[in-house]
Amino acid sequence: MKSVSDDEHLRRFEDQSLPLGLWNHRAHLKVAVTSTTRLPQAKFITLAARHLRPENLFKPWLPTYETKCTTNGQTNRPAFPHLPHIPMQHVTGIGGLFFRSKDPAALGKWYHDHLGIDPVPADYNQKSWSQEAGPTVFAPFPSDTDYFGHADKQWMINFRVRELDALVQQLRAAKIDVTVDPQTYPNGRFARLHDPEGNPIELWEPEP
Repeated sequence: MKSVSDDEHLRRFEDQSLPLGLWNHRAHLKVAVTSTTRLPQAKFITLAARHLRPENLFKPWLPTYETKCTTNGQTNRPAFPHLPHIPMQHVTGIGGLFFRSKDPAALGKWYHDHLGIDPVPADYNQKSWSQEAGPTVFAPFPSDTDYFGHADKQWMINFRVRELDALVQQLRAAKIDVTVDPQTYPNGRFARLHDPEGNPIELWEPEP
């Protein structure tokens, strides 16, 4: 990265014009050092909490910085203001499941008619299908697993249900083949079926 002056670096820090791809540990430290001496502490903490990673700021380059700021055994570096804990950002849930289909309209209708999943709204004024709150298992499997059945199937969706036996009876009445696992597990009961395009589906009635 081309070196820039403290003034330029601080300006870019404040107006957020430095491309994120050019940030590195040394740049973090340079900004922090300048900012602690020239920005009001409250403003610096606000910017740092938004843009800097404290673990990069304090660990990799601090010893080098202390060495440069030490004269006759005296360390003259300015004290860093206390940075608030910056929690890791994370997703809040699954917002959609997107997959390829030979006939998207027909397959969407099948899921609506037999499982009650509303189709994608025609415009933004309509609400999307909302699922009930509950446990969600996100589990990558080994590439050679037979848990999904055919090896060409890369995924399987699991739907929670209130009454497994009632839904199985409804599906069978519609001539849909459903296999119920006879065992009851600590986390509930399960059944398997496939949609018209052969995608595996698991039904799960969680333990109350």
